[in-house]
Amino acid sequence: MAKDRPSRLRPLTLRLLTGPAHALYYVIMNFVNNFDWNGGLFVIDAAIMILAYAHDHPQSYQVRQVPYQNVASILLDDQVIFPQQQIFFPPNRLRVIRLPEHFSFDNPDISAWLLSLLPDLGEDVEAPSSDQMWLTTSHLTKAKQLLIEVSFE
Repeated sequence: MAKDRPSRLRPLTLRLLTGPAHALYYVIMNFVNNFDWNGGLFVIDAAIMILAYAHDHPQSYQVRQVPYQNVASILLDDQVIFPQQQIFFPPNRLRVIRLPEHFSFDNPDISAWLLSLLPDLGEDVEAPSSDQMWLTTSHLTKAKQLLIEVSFE
């Protein structure tokens, strides 16, 4: 039996990366995680396009009431077509994308609109922050609708 030898290639760990190296690692990993290698479309750009469409076409969606105080949920007719629709609206499955931290800064109108879709909060409830936002999408095939939810963490 061969003697176990340490691997010559060790994975990089964040504790070894500081300063510019850490920043470069973050940029590379953000690119890798947010690029759709099948269609060549940036996932974040497509997510922003979907939200911008709903924001700019209020007649195209209906607000969906959910029991959560940190979730804005809308439904679109599935006749609305988006690029890479199968990827972003998988049939009867959820697709979750973390929006970048700068999303609110870069898209203040969309962020304010999403916050306005939240249910009314009681006095004892902490107001949601738009620093961390998650986009959840799905194609609800039986209802013939596209689900778009944004949660504020």
